[in-house]
Amino acid sequence: MGSLERVIKLGDTKKFKSFIIEGQFYQAIELIKDIDFSKVKEDLIELAFDTGSIAPYTFTCYLLIQKENSELHELASEILTLPLCYLTDAYTMGLFHAKKALELKPNDISLQEYLLLYHTLPDKLLSDQEAEQLAKNILKFDPNNSAALNALKDIKNSIL
Repeated sequence: MGSLERVIKLGDTKKFKSFIIEGQFYQAIELIKDIDFSKVKEDLIELAFDTGSIAPYTFTCYLLIQKENSELHELASEILTLPLCYLTDAYTMGLFHAKKALELKPNDISLQEYLLLYHTLPDKLLSDQEAEQLAKNILKFDPNNSAALNALKDIKNSIL
C-alpha cells in the first residue's frame, strides 16, 4: 500500500479537502488516484455539507470533463440535491446530472429509484409521465419496490 493510500485510508482527508477548497484540483487528483471512489465520494459530499462551498461540485465537474461516467454524474447530482439544495436551481441541475447518469447506465435500478426523488419535490421536477415510466420499469425487476409503488400511488392520487 502506497503512503498516499495509507493516509487516506486512515481517515486523514484534511489535505484532500484543503486542495478542493483551494481549487488545487491537480494536487487533489494526485492524492486520490489510487483510492476507492466510494471514499472520495463520501469526502466530497461531507465537504459540501461542512462548508456549503460549491468547490466539491466544481471538482466533480472537473473530473467529468476528464472522463465522463455515470458515477460522477450521480455524485454531482447528490452534491447539488443534498448539501447544496439551497442554491438557486440546484435541484434542476441535479436532475440533469441524474438523467445523464441513467443515460450512461440505463439498466441501473438504483439510479431509476434515485430519479423518482425528483417527482416527490414540491415543484415535481420529474413529470408524472416520466415517474410512471420509471416506476413501471423498476417494478419489472423488483415487483415489491417501495419507491416505485409509492410513486405510482402518488400519481394515481394526484389524478383523482
